[in-house]
Amino acid sequence: MSAAVESLGPAIEHRNSGRRPASTVPEITGVRLKPHGADATLVNISTSGILVECASRIKPGTAVIIVFEGTFSPAQIDARVARSSVAIMHT
Repeated sequence: MSAAVESLGPAIEHRNSGRRPASTVPEITGVRLKPHGADATLVNISTSGILVECASRIKPGTAVIIVFEGTFSPAQIDARVARSSVAIMHT
């Protein structure tokens, strides 16, 4: 880590809701994003948002339906993509 980053100190959490790692929500066995049909992997979830990883590029502002596989309730929710980033590019 660079000296400039270290001098900033610990990161400050600005989210209103605490995040729960996927491993603490066994009721969710899978996630699908409609209408894109993209299978996704749950990273974390809170009362105000969800972080997933998927192979499809979905732009911020896009309306989606998040479908939860497993016994989680609700089984699906309407949502809007707030942020998106490319993690891996294949050639």
